[in-house]
Amino acid sequence: MSEETPKVNLNSQDITQETIKELKKLIPSAFREGQIDFDALKSVLGDIVEPNHEFYNFTWAGKSDAFRHIQQPSIATLKPCKEESVDFDNTENIFIEGDNLEVLKLLQKSYYGKIKMIYIDPPYNKDKDFVYPDGKGYFDSPKQLRLMKQIFKISNLKKDDIILDFFAGSGTTTHAVMQLNAEDGGNRKSISVQLPEPTDKKSESYKAGYKRISEITKERLKRADKNSINPFETV
Repeated sequence: MSEETPKVNLNSQDITQETIKELKKLIPSAFREGQIDFDALKSVLGDIVEPNHEFYNFTWAGKSDAFRHIQQPSIATLKPCKEESVDFDNTENIFIEGDNLEVLKLLQKSYYGKIKMIYIDPPYNKDKDFVYPDGKGYFDSPKQLRLMKQIFKISNLKKDDIILDFFAGSGTTTHAVMQLNAEDGGNRKSISVQLPEPTDKKSESYKAGYKRISEITKERLKRADKNSINPFETV
C-alpha cells in the first residue's frame, strides 16, 4: 500500500488569528462566545488602557489600510529557479525576486526567530546612474562592502547568523556576507529580496542589457561567489 503524499499548506501565517490565539491563552476571560469582549479586556488591563487620545503617535494617510494589508495572509508561493541557481542543492544563500511584504509573509513561518539582522535600504536619487568600475552593476548610490562588513561587526553577528536584505539592489549586502565568511571562516547565510523593477531605458544598465534591477542583483551575486546563490521568485 503506497503512502499518500502529505498536503502542504502554502498559505502564509495569519497574523490576526495567531494574535487572537495567543490572547486567548493569556486572557481567556476576555472572550465571550469566541469573540473579544473589549470591556472585559479593559478591566483586566486596568490602568494600562489609555482612556483618551492625548498622546504622541506616528500616523499617516492610509495607515489603517496598511495594517489591514499586513494582516492579510498571502496565497503566493516561492518558485525555485534552478536554471539560474549556482550549486542549488547545497547553497543556503537565497535571492528572491518579489514584493517585500509578500516575501516577508512567506518567510515568516520558516524563519520565525531565526533572522539575526534585517537590513532595509530603500533606493534614492533614481534619476542618476552609478556604474561599478568592473561593470558588475549600475546604481545611484550603492552600499560599500567595507561599510556593510563594519555594520555586521558592530551588530555582533555570529558566524552562523542569517541576514535578511530588502531592496537588495546592487547585492552588496550578500556580497559582504560572502566576503566576511571568507575572511573569518564563518557560515553566515543571506536572503536578498528585490522587486523585478524595470530599469530606465535611458540608463547605462538598460543599455548593457539589464532590463530589470533584479537581473543586476543576480549577476552581481553570481560573480561574487560561484557557489553561493539560489534564486527564487514569488508566484
